[in-house]
Amino acid sequence: AFVRIRPTQKYAHDLIRVRHDPGMETISILRPRAPDTARFLRDETLEYTFAVDGVLNSCPQEDVYQATCSRLMDDALRGISGCIICYGQVGSGKSYTMAGPPENFEERGIIPRAFAQIFGMKYDVPENEFTYQVSYLEIYNDTVRDLLSGLPTKSDGRVRQPPLKKLNVNEDGYGNVRVKGLTVMSVESVDDALNCLFEGDVYRAKDKHPLNQVSSRSHTIFTIYLQRRSFVDTDAKDISFSRVEFVDLAGNERPSRTNPNEKLLPEALAINRSLS
Repeated sequence: AFVRIRPTQKYAHDLIRVRHDPGMETISILRPRAPDTARFLRDETLEYTFAVDGVLNSCPQEDVYQATCSRLMDDALRGISGCIICYGQVGSGKSYTMAGPPENFEERGIIPRAFAQIFGMKYDVPENEFTYQVSYLEIYNDTVRDLLSGLPTKSDGRVRQPPLKKLNVNEDGYGNVRVKGLTVMSVESVDDALNCLFEGDVYRAKDKHPLNQVSSRSHTIFTIYLQRRSFVDTDAKDISFSRVEFVDLAGNERPSRTNPNEKLLPEALAINRSLS
């Protein structure tokens, strides 16, 4: 697990402490007691300490990717599946970390950088054939929706905008969880993959929030499916399949403090309930 500290002009140096030990780092959050606490406890400070693999303090996007995802994508190309989950409160920068702003190449997030790495492998290892597919879903108010089913389609010379497809989640006889009817699209290049990511993100549930001008109101799972086949060894056993899931969780919040409106309140309750 890694902790990313968002850059801010008012960094709480007195309340956040980071300790570097060989093979492990710890981060401590200090919290003064409330003024209404009993007098004999008022001078004490609560301290919460967590052991993590690394603390990314004011790091650029590339450093975050190298620390958290680069090795995972190397493993995926060898047939080992993986998952990255981004969790934090509203406005902490989770979606920025995962995707980054589409209009700024230098600040692109983990998922676009993963595309560049896996598609680059097609040229670095010419003796292998790689096939890639992607899917993108969101969980909004306890409903699973297919974000790629809303992409425009051409028919009879006209562009149609289909509604987002609601999906059912089932468990098969082997205990595997399946999302029935989820759109899985083949991608041939980084641009194809980015189009699925950013076009799908257009349909993600978002709203203005007291803590964030563009707040994500749903959990999303973007999945990359990889298949590797050797050109050299024609043995059917020399085929590997893997998948990497990027989970961007909606931020948890305290409605009593953020004072959400009639639309945001049920969303906040659904988000908090799903994270508990």
